[in-house]
Amino acid sequence: MAGRRMSLGAKWQLDAALLSMPVDLTTLVSMSLTDPEAFFKDDCLHRMVKILLNESNSKRSDHNTKLDVLTILANLAKDQKNEEARDEIKVVLGGCNEWFDEYLTSEPIGGQDEHGMPIEPEMHKSMLLVLSRVYDYSLKTEDLLDLTNGNRQIALITVVSLLEDGEATVRESRFHASNPRFHRHYSNKNV
Repeated sequence: MAGRRMSLGAKWQLDAALLSMPVDLTTLVSMSLTDPEAFFKDDCLHRMVKILLNESNSKRSDHNTKLDVLTILANLAKDQKNEEARDEIKVVLGGCNEWFDEYLTSEPIGGQDEHGMPIEPEMHKSMLLVLSRVYDYSLKTEDLLDLTNGNRQIALITVVSLLEDGEATVRESRFHASNPRFHRHYSNKNV
């Protein structure tokens, strides 16, 4: 056994994360980018939705935990060639219960927070990104309105916020690609 590296799968990482209050899925978010296949080996995704996304107790699964679950699903749905993974995510999303639907529609949107920052529909944006990737970016207006419970203002704010996030990501990528100092300083770092 000496010299063998033991790999801790997504299920093990989820079980470990479930010991914290609220549940911290940081490791699983990273794993969803580096080892997406690990999430499809067992019932890990189904458990995340059942235990965390559908959880009403915010001490166990707070807003950030729910956002992390959606981020994991969005990361796993990135590979447009992996039809099986996207089909599995569709099944997993079918496990969202009515409580989560109500939670989603009750998300505060608009105005400013206590620090003067605009309140964006983070949960809606995350769910829209998951659905877009799972359904090959072919959502219709009705799908978005269904997601926002018919609220056109929330639908519009969600789309605009998601587009702004994408625009910021593109600008950041261009900056990193065109800045040799950044490459020299960060390219050898283990992140």
